[in-house]
Amino acid sequence: MRQGMMIVAALAGLMGAGAVMAGPDTQPGRYTAEQAAHGAQVYAQACAMCHKADLAGDFDTPALVGRFARNWAGGDLASLAGYLHRAMPAFAPGSLSAADNIAIVAYLLQANGEPAGPRPLPEDPAALKAMRFKP
Repeated sequence: MRQGMMIVAALAGLMGAGAVMAGPDTQPGRYTAEQAAHGAQVYAQACAMCHKADLAGDFDTPALVGRFARNWAGGDLASLAGYLHRAMPAFAPGSLSAADNIAIVAYLLQANGEPAGPRPLPEDPAALKAMRFKP
């Protein structure tokens, strides 16, 4: 009986340590609903003309849901945000502010099924590097 209690205590300690060691990538809700809503507005103005209002893309332009999520799965959000900054919108790469760019990333997370939470997605590349795209 005593040995069983010790095992339970050891497991509880390990579970508690895991909770303490959990990084920002394991926390639910990495963006706010407001941030994603702002991203949807920016998307409508700067992205929808090519990627379509429903993010489905077309023959020449990739969709930003479905295959997009599978392609970016496991990739860090800093790489995604960096790519968007360097390459998008196609008619004016790098023209969006850092806040607008991150808002679009939040919108893409939302569109691909990730729930919103209480904290905004950070603009800091180092913080985004630790976060993975999870479809």
